Amino acid sequence: FAPEICALLGPRYVSSAPVLRIVACRSVLAVLDGFLGHGFLVAINRMKERQAALSVSFVLLAALSTALGYMWGAEGVAIGLFVSDAVLIMQYLRIISRIGMPLEWTPLVPSVFAGATMVAGALALPQNFQPILKLSVILFLYLVALALLSRDRLVSAGRTLQECIR
Repeated sequence: FAPEICALLGPRYVSSAPVLRIVACRSVLAVLDGFLGHGFLVAINRMKERQAALSVSFVLLAALSTALGYMWGAEGVAIGLFVSDAVLIMQYLRIISRIGMPLEWTPLVPSVFAGATMVAGALALPQNFQPILKLSVILFLYLVALALLSRDRLVSAGRTLQECIR
């Protein structure tokens, strides 16, 4: 979806599409970081382990950004960001498994399916399709897939959003 988003921003941003694609993939890891790291590890008072994991990822990010950025420019830095965040999530999972907390991945299935539906819809639409209409269609497909597979969670998220707005 990067070319469409860049087209919305204007022609001078079209060249940033490859970097945006990598950073968009990294955004999934950022959500996991917020949930596992900040939300969970802080809540169970594992801040020291979280800080150590963040430090390792920061050093890795600096090294990868320098090396890959030198070789491939902004795309290399984006790859370094993705890799360092993936390493951070792996460290979080190791910390959680060491303390004996079971992780259940079944709630993730509807979200992955909805995301795959969104991607399939985007790929099925013609390339020259109006960008705003294309984004609207794929967002609609995502919400329909979530409504079919995980209606309760979608309703709960809607209620939470409504409470935040009030």
